[in-house]
Amino acid sequence: MGYKCLTDKRSVVPKDDMMITKQIVSEKLLAYLDEQVSFNQIISWAEQVVAEGNYTPDSDIDRLVNIVTALAAADRPRIVLTRDAA
Repeated sequence: MGYKCLTDKRSVVPKDDMMITKQIVSEKLLAYLDEQVSFNQIISWAEQVVAEGNYTPDSDIDRLVNIVTALAAADRPRIVLTRDAA
């Protein structure tokens, strides 16, 4: 189990010591758009990344976290929280 070449559809789980970068996130998105990985595979990858939280220190870390978090939740129904005015 580990991060493999994007064209290898068998494994999309990152290695435990892998730091997530803009390049890796963009490669994953492109692989999904090019149908090299399935919807379920990119969701599983994103869930693993969210659980581990190994992001490279970067000025865009908030953006990376938001993208990966959105991918991880993409297979769940959207829940809208509202606050009723009293």
